[in-house]
Amino acid sequence: MTENEDMEIETLGLSELALKLKASSVVIAGNRGTGKTNLAKHLAREFLGFENVTVQIYDSSLAWFNDFDKIPFQFCSDYIPFDCPNPSENPNMLFSIEFEDSEDINFIVRECIRENYLYRRTKTIANGMTQKFAKFLGDKPNNFEPNPCHYIAFIEEAQNTIGTYALMSRDGRKWLKILSDCRNLNMSIFLIGQRLSDISAKAIERCNCYFFGRLTGDNDLIKVRRILGSDNKHIVERIKRLEVGEFIFYDGKTVYFVKLPKFTTKETPILVNEQKAWFKLRLDSEQPQNMRSEISYWIKNLNRGLKQ
Repeated sequence: MTENEDMEIETLGLSELALKLKASSVVIAGNRGTGKTNLAKHLAREFLGFENVTVQIYDSSLAWFNDFDKIPFQFCSDYIPFDCPNPSENPNMLFSIEFEDSEDINFIVRECIRENYLYRRTKTIANGMTQKFAKFLGDKPNNFEPNPCHYIAFIEEAQNTIGTYALMSRDGRKWLKILSDCRNLNMSIFLIGQRLSDISAKAIERCNCYFFGRLTGDNDLIKVRRILGSDNKHIVERIKRLEVGEFIFYDGKTVYFVKLPKFTTKETPILVNEQKAWFKLRLDSEQPQNMRSEISYWIKNLNRGLKQ
């Protein structure tokens, strides 16, 4: 975008963005290489600085575990033990998902987020019933927030998890319920994908904030027009000309321009102790050749994590 074009749209800074997005379901879409993950990393870092916020990142693109801040992470792959974190403990976590099969990827993402959803939903229902019984008995209700810690999930390659075909299954359709309810349960879901047209329209409709990097596909631009409405048709033309790191942000009412620099890593993520111990144990023991080859491959990518 040119300087004159930038001035016509209000520019929003990172801190302002994070505050707007804390209670939202968000789509981040753009062609390959437009800076979607770079934007997500900036937002995740900002959220990690908030009080009472849990950030969990589901990365099936191998873009985070060696290029993000100091946060616990787990590999999710064959041979490697995996443990879904307890939602009551609210741990920040990066999941580096190495499966090639989309069904395996979906299982990890679906189970972890659903665990958080069910935990929060149960607490909300229990709190509501407690308040009603207290009122019935003439007692003073306890005024407390059932889910004080806000949960934020970033899902890379979201088309694999919440694509049109993925939502056809029974488990897939549960995603729509989660997206609809998350605002009431102090949850935010960020869906990151290259092609807007590959993410289910039903899922997109349940989101309330959108980032558009450069998009050129006809089907993608048709969806953008529907989201922005007839009053913002001229914005679609600008989206076609956005440069790397530039985004149009729409919060359902207002269109903003966002431009962020390249993300710079401060300290790399740290492998969780359970998996670190497992890797060391396997390296020290006698294993079949194919197993040792598999482990050696991962160890080469874990040097920094294992040293810490």
